[in-house]
Amino acid sequence: MADKDTQAPFLIAGGGIGGLAAARALALKGYRSIVLEQAAEFGEIGAGIQLGPNVHRAFDRLDVAAEMRAVAF
Repeated sequence: MADKDTQAPFLIAGGGIGGLAAARALALKGYRSIVLEQAAEFGEIGAGIQLGPNVHRAFDRLDVAAEMRAVAF
């Protein structure tokens, strides 16, 4: 198996919740990734989303819990 530093990056199709969570999880393990998104920029669309209470454990694992609490309600 190749060294993480010399390995080609993972390609992730889509910059939504799943794609960005995958990229963050890979980065925390030392892997590089490239997120491919067709939208010109990231922003809020629609009426928002609701996430169940279990998602807070995922936020903790991705080390983004404090940031999410700062912007979510």
